[in-house]
Amino acid sequence: MPDSAAALSPPASPAERTRPAGTWPWSPWSIFVLVTTAAVALPLAAVLAGLFASDGTVWTALPFTTIRTYVINSLLLVAGVVTLATLMGVATGWLVAACEFPGRRWFAWMLVLPLAIPGYIAAYGHGDLLDRAIPLIVWVRGTWGFETSRLVHDALRYAAVITVLGSVLYPYVYLAARTTFAMQGRSAVEAARLLGCGPWSAFARVSLPLARPAIAAGAVLVGMEVLNDYGAVSYFGVPTLTVGIFRFWFSFGDSETALRLAALALVTVFVLIALERWARGRSRFAEPGGTIVPLARFRLGRWNRWIAVGVCTLPVAIGFALPVGRLLHWAWIVGAPAWEAEFVRSIAQTLSIALAATALVLLASLIVGYAERIHPGRALRWCGRFAGLGYAVPAAILALGLMRAMGGMDALIGGADGPAGMTGSLLGGTVLVLLFAYVVRFLAVALFPVRAGLERVCGDLDASARCLGARPSRTLVRVDLPLLRGTLGAAAVLVFVDVLKELPLTLLLRPFNFETLGTRAFNLVDQGRLQESAPACLLVIAAGLACVYVIDRVQERATR
Repeated sequence: MPDSAAALSPPASPAERTRPAGTWPWSPWSIFVLVTTAAVALPLAAVLAGLFASDGTVWTALPFTTIRTYVINSLLLVAGVVTLATLMGVATGWLVAACEFPGRRWFAWMLVLPLAIPGYIAAYGHGDLLDRAIPLIVWVRGTWGFETSRLVHDALRYAAVITVLGSVLYPYVYLAARTTFAMQGRSAVEAARLLGCGPWSAFARVSLPLARPAIAAGAVLVGMEVLNDYGAVSYFGVPTLTVGIFRFWFSFGDSETALRLAALALVTVFVLIALERWARGRSRFAEPGGTIVPLARFRLGRWNRWIAVGVCTLPVAIGFALPVGRLLHWAWIVGAPAWEAEFVRSIAQTLSIALAATALVLLASLIVGYAERIHPGRALRWCGRFAGLGYAVPAAILALGLMRAMGGMDALIGGADGPAGMTGSLLGGTVLVLLFAYVVRFLAVALFPVRAGLERVCGDLDASARCLGARPSRTLVRVDLPLLRGTLGAAAVLVFVDVLKELPLTLLLRPFNFETLGTRAFNLVDQGRLQESAPACLLVIAAGLACVYVIDRVQERATR
C-alpha cells in the first residue's frame, strides 16, 4: 500500500526523478524557502551572538542579583500562569466536552472569548486592582512593619499578574483539551466504566493521560505568551527579562546588555520546549481508528451541575466580562472627545500596517507550503519548519536581533566610517523593517493552515494538472487558490488580529511618530491617562472577537 502523502503528491518532474536522494532541490520555490529560513535565522543568530560579545559597558558591572531577579521573576510567572491556565483549561474543557449542565452550549463558545483580549489590555481593564488592597497593606505595615508589608505587596503584584494573564491565556489549553476530549470517543471511557471506574476516576486515569500531548502543547503556548508579554508585567511593576530588555535599551542606552538579556530569554524559550519534549519522553498515544462514536455526556447531579456552571463562569468573568465592562464604562465617560485627530490617524496606520503585513504573510506562507509540496524532501521540510520558528520567539527578542542585524548591514552600506552597532540608522526605524519583522514573527500562523489546506483539498487535482503539463505556478493559481479561499480567509483573520494585538515588536521597531492602537493605549496608560486608553483597547478587542469567531468555527467542525 503506498504512503498516503506520496500518493497525494504531484508527479515528480524529470529533474526530481534524476536528482540524487538527499540533495537540495534547486528551483525558484526552494530558493524562496531558503531565503525565508535565512531571514528567520538572521535575528536569532544575532541574539545568540550577544552572549559572547565583549564590548558591553553595563554588562560587566551588572550585579548578578539583578540578572537572577529577572530570570527568577520570569520563571515564577511562567510557572504560575501555566499552572493556572492549565487548571482552568482542562477543567472547563472536560466539563464542556463530557458533562451535561445548564448553559453548556453557551459556555462552549463563551470560554473562548478571553482569547480576544491581549494581556496588556486585560491588565488595563482591571485597572486599580492593586489600589483596592492599599488598606490591607497599610494595616500590615502598622501591625508587622515595613518589610512584611513590602512582601505582602510583592505577593499581591505577582498574584495579580498571574490571575490576569492566566484568565486570558487559558483558552489555548481549553481549546486543545475540549477538542481532544471530544475526539477520544466513547470506547475508552466506557471500558474504564465497565471496569469499575466512576466518572471522575475515568477522567483522571483514562481521558486526561490520552489528552496529555494536546494539553502540553497548549501549556507551552501559554508559557511563550508569558515570556513575550511586556505591557501587563510593566503595568504591575514586575521585573522580568522582557522588562529588563526595554529598561536597558530605552532607559540606560546599553543595547549590548539588552541583547544579552534577550539571549537569556531565548535560551529560556528553548529550555521550555526541551522540557516539554523530555516530559513526553518515548510515550506514544494511540488514535482511535474508524468511525468515532461521540462521547456520551454525564448528567451532573443537582449540586454538581451548579458547581460546573460556577467553574465555567469564573474564567469568563475575570478574563472577559470584567475588563470589557470597565473599558466600556471608561469609554462612555471619555465620550466623543477621545476621537481626536491623532486617534483617527492611529486607526488608519494600524489598519494599513496590518493589511500589508497580512498580505505579505499569506504570500510567503503560500509559497513555502507549495514548495514543500512539489519538493517533498527532508531538507526542504526541515527548512520549512525552521521558517515557522519566529512565532515561538518572544517579540522583544526578535526585534533586538533584527536591530542588531540592521546595524551590521548599516555598517556594510556605510563603509568603515559608517554607522555601526544596533542603531540601524539607515535600515532601521522604517515601515519596511516593521513589516519584515511581522512576516518573520507571524509566518507560522498562516503556514500551518495553508499546509493543512494543501494536503486536504488539493491532492488529486494537483496531480491531474501536473500530468496534463501545467507548470507548478499555473497549477497553484488556476487550481489551488480557488480551493484555498476559505483556508486563506481564516488564516488572514488570524494574522490580521495578531498584528493588531502585537505590542513589544511595534514599540521597538516602529518609525518615529508612528502610532498603532496598541502603542497608543500603552502610551496613554504610561502617562496616567487610563480612561482615555479605553476606545483604542476596545477596538483591538473588537478585532480579536473576529479571530475568536474563526477559531470557534474551526473547533466546532473538528468536534462534530
